[in-house]
Amino acid sequence: MKLPSAEARLSEGCEKSSSIKTLEMILKFFKAASLLQQPLEELIGECLANFLVADMMFPWAAGVAGKFGIPRLVFYGTSSFAFCVSDC
Repeated sequence: MKLPSAEARLSEGCEKSSSIKTLEMILKFFKAASLLQQPLEELIGECLANFLVADMMFPWAAGVAGKFGIPRLVFYGTSSFAFCVSDC
């Protein structure tokens, strides 16, 4: 599944957060990420998934998992330590 950069008016090649340089680009990046929800729902519906592993940057994944009645595992790419620090 490719990030829908054009639909969010984000420059091509900005699929990684390290390529985001301005606040405007950050907003467009999150918009593009949110546009992945519909294609993900279609994919899960087609392949009849048993569970969903999603990065913490996709909070809407909880709703997708709930829609299909499957469990969701959250992946914290920044590490468990960073999660513990932010939780405290």
